[in-house]
This record gives sequence, C-alpha cells and structure tokens, in this order.
Amino acid sequence: MHHINPSQSITGGSFYSRGVFDVELVKGLRQAILHLTETQASTASDIRDKIVAAQLCGSFLTLGDVERLLNSLVLENQLEKQVRKVAVKDARTQRFKVDTMYMKARLTSLDNLNIACTIPCTTCPLFNDCFPHGDISPSTCIYWDQWYSLDMNQNASTDENGMSW
Repeated sequence: MHHINPSQSITGGSFYSRGVFDVELVKGLRQAILHLTETQASTASDIRDKIVAAQLCGSFLTLGDVERLLNSLVLENQLEKQVRKVAVKDARTQRFKVDTMYMKARLTSLDNLNIACTIPCTTCPLFNDCFPHGDISPSTCIYWDQWYSLDMNQNASTDENGMSW
C-alpha cells in the first residue's frame, strides 16, 4: 500500500503540512516565481522545473500547484498572463498550440492604473482622427497639455472611499 497516494481532498494538497496550510512555503514560492519572471516570460512548466531544480521544495510540486500560484499573482496584478498561438509543423500538417506565458506586471499598483485611466486620449471622441503631425495630434491637443500639467496629487478629487479620480 506504500505506492498509494492519499487524495488531495484529504491531505489538503501540496501547500499543507499535517493538515495545516504552510503560509511560509506559499510566500517563498510566490517570491521565487516573481524572481523567475522578472526578466523573461516563462511558462508554468518552465517555472515548475526551475523551482524543483533549485530544490525550493520537494518534487511534490505539481504543475497545477504552480498554475494556482501564478493565477493568484495575476489576480493581484503582480504578473501578466499572455496567451499566444504557436505554429507547430509536422511532416504533413501545420497545427497551432496555445502557449501561456507569465511575466512581471508592468503596472503593479492601483494608483498607476487610476492615473492611466485619466489620460484624455482614453475618452476623446477624436482619438481615431489623432495622428502625429496631423491636424489633430498629441502635440496640438489642449486636453493633453492640461492633463500633463496637472499635479495629480493636489488636483485629483477623491470619493468617500479615498479613491482618486
């Protein structure tokens, strides 16, 4: 019976030790993932292989475990998820496979996202007619000049929840 593994619904899975959630293990794995994706995009499989090779945890770490960690980091805006189709040619046909890559998020705070949403271009009705060196262009746009000259810290209004607008 030594070859039988207990169900994860009973043991709690890889992130549990003796029925207790191992917070430090999860924190360490999340930090390792952020470090591994800092300079280049990687697949979940590549990340798992690197974590196991570095002996950050035992070989018990499954691809599903890594995907759960990656998805939590994506939901927290610490990682970006990019899905792309890759052509795979064999002797007779060309097929496509889907590759999911993870990389460090460029925007990591809600404040940066709020500022990006206030750029006048995002709501301008003339956006499709705006081109560099055209009659309507960023260099002649009064709305851009007004927005750019704003001191975002002093002039932003806040709602009852403290959110900047």
